[in-house]
Amino acid sequence: MLLVVGVRYRCGVGGSGRQRPLEGHVHVAVAESAEQAFEHELGEYNPVISDGHRLYLTGASGIRAFEHETRAERKRDFERRRKAREQKADRERRQRAAKRAKGERQRAAKRAKLERQRKARNAKRERQRAAKRAKGEAGGGNSTG
Repeated sequence: MLLVVGVRYRCGVGGSGRQRPLEGHVHVAVAESAEQAFEHELGEYNPVISDGHRLYLTGASGIRAFEHETRAERKRDFERRRKAREQKADRERRQRAAKRAKGERQRAAKRAKLERQRKARNAKRERQRAAKRAKGEAGGGNSTG
């Protein structure tokens, strides 16, 4: 349960005993522990409304809603965000590894292709030389004979 403390005042300067508003801040505390739940800089003359779950600070130009979270809820949210960060880091790590592996596969494929092309060029040259030799042997025998 939330307890609206309202506008918080402080003692005047020099111990005069007079109280003055602390810049018109609204302070809300948890009733069980008197622990401050939240504070807002506006609200000196703005009414506060609650529906039991949220606190609404109404103003001239809008309404602000405040929702109290218990320490357990904050811890659960923190753990959820931490787990999400870890999952994101793992996913990015896997993606980097996959990208690196893909690059290595592509480089290996390119090396294999270049090697096949080199072998094909050499084989073609060898066939051309063999054909030239065969033609020379066949043509050379006819011209001398």
